[in-house]
Amino acid sequence: MRKLISLICMLSAAVFMVSCAADKDKGNDGDFARVRYAAELGDAEAQYWLGDFYALGRGVRRDFDEAVGWYRKAAEQGEPRAQFALGRAYETGGGRLEQDYTEATHWYRKAADQGHPEARARLERGSGDRGGSFGRSGGGGRGGGRSR
Repeated sequence: MRKLISLICMLSAAVFMVSCAADKDKGNDGDFARVRYAAELGDAEAQYWLGDFYALGRGVRRDFDEAVGWYRKAAEQGEPRAQFALGRAYETGGGRLEQDYTEATHWYRKAADQGHPEARARLERGSGDRGGSFGRSGGGGRGGGRSR
């Protein structure tokens, strides 16, 4: 029974995402409510797009912390665009998120491993005399970042 419910939820999320993609093709930014619904069902792509809605203030008030939360949910499910966005968030810092080059490197590497070209470029520019760590200083922003 649980598998059936999971399947129904996943199919619902897919229908909403197709619908949002159709709206985007018509020149609309998509429907915030439909994307949020799919994101809350756990759809990683919808979570990424919802993060963008909050980051850019599309259909909702701009909220960096809310954007980071949605990017993180999608990134942890393996969505490369969200991994890149989370890396950028750590690179720049803001809201309640402290700048942390070690974390930025971690998320850029995850995105690059899946072929994300901007993440690869960031890692190439960020390495060199820093021993492969991204950032302007010797290895890690605020220090204590995770070791992976």
